[in-house]
Amino acid sequence: MSGVRVERDGDVLHAVLDDPDAGNVIGHELAQGLMAAVEDVEAPDDGDPAVRCLLLTASGPNFCLGGDIRFFSQGSDEAATDVGDKIGALAQGLHVALRRLRDVPVPLVTAVQGWAAGAGIGLALAGDVVLLAESARMRPGYVGLGFSPDGAVSWRLARSLGPARATDVLMNNGTLTAPEVLAAGLASRVVPDDELADAALSAARSLAAGPTRALLRTRDLVRAAGSASLDEHLDAEAVAIAACAGEPDGLEGVAAFLEKRRPAFTGAAPKLQA
Repeated sequence: MSGVRVERDGDVLHAVLDDPDAGNVIGHELAQGLMAAVEDVEAPDDGDPAVRCLLLTASGPNFCLGGDIRFFSQGSDEAATDVGDKIGALAQGLHVALRRLRDVPVPLVTAVQGWAAGAGIGLALAGDVVLLAESARMRPGYVGLGFSPDGAVSWRLARSLGPARATDVLMNNGTLTAPEVLAAGLASRVVPDDELADAALSAARSLAAGPTRALLRTRDLVRAAGSASLDEHLDAEAVAIAACAGEPDGLEGVAAFLEKRRPAFTGAAPKLQA
């Protein structure tokens, strides 16, 4: 059991954290399951249409309660250094999965209910579009174990909350409510709990029907905006929009606008010249 169940809904690949009795905690198998889902996007089975959006959700009352605490415990014949190495390896495996999710060649939507704790925060906030149920809460939890953060949690909180607020939340194990996460710019929207599943699937289907390559270039521009100068960013925007305009979806979008109809985007790459 990988802890991740994968389903197909048209152009959407739906990956579900599916160990609700354990709080969908993170172990090696869950990390491997996430990477397998990304591989399904990158290389679908022969004959399947291309996946054009990845949706990440979780079953049960909570999204993810962080790392599997049972994995962290020291056996009677296990040296402390061995435990540290074991946990370091788990963090590295999770980080490989997070990098794969970051680079997945389609938009990523995450939908979060209940608690996202520890590295579960990193998974929850990995989406290009992040939907939170009103019940959603985030708590680092690391200091209670005597640990420092992983899963890009310190990186995301520092960049959104600012160093002082992020340090306070991390050091004092503070709780962030859904409205606070939204106000910090870490989430896209907050919806009623009973609407989360439908809202997430609707968002994923909408992105799957969009101009995939333009969406990915948009994602790249937003990610680069914080570290690029204005001149660098203007140059990157010009290159990106020119590339989009010459691709099938760009040509279709202009034609549909002029013909006053809805565009039929395919996400196709331009054909190579012979």
